[in-house]
Amino acid sequence: MNGGAVVDRGTARGLSPGITKYTNDPNVAGTGAYDAGGDPVVAFSPDGKTAYFVCQSFNFTPPYQIQLLLNRGSVTSTGITWQTTGLTPIST
Repeated sequence: MNGGAVVDRGTARGLSPGITKYTNDPNVAGTGAYDAGGDPVVAFSPDGKTAYFVCQSFNFTPPYQIQLLLNRGSVTSTGITWQTTGLTPIST
């Protein structure tokens, strides 16, 4: 919750938006380039209008890429709309 607003639970259903290739539904492909994401952290801007999602992302096959990615979302009274492309790599 953010100021009493309910945060969209789409992230939990779809795993990491713009990060993972897979979702919890085998009939729905993910929008990212990595096999998995983990250790997520969500923070909000001081005005509460922007959410930031940071997590690790990695692949299970060579070259076993690992990346720390930042996703930004717009917060409204109905939830958060996360970016699905253009995520910012923090480190590789």
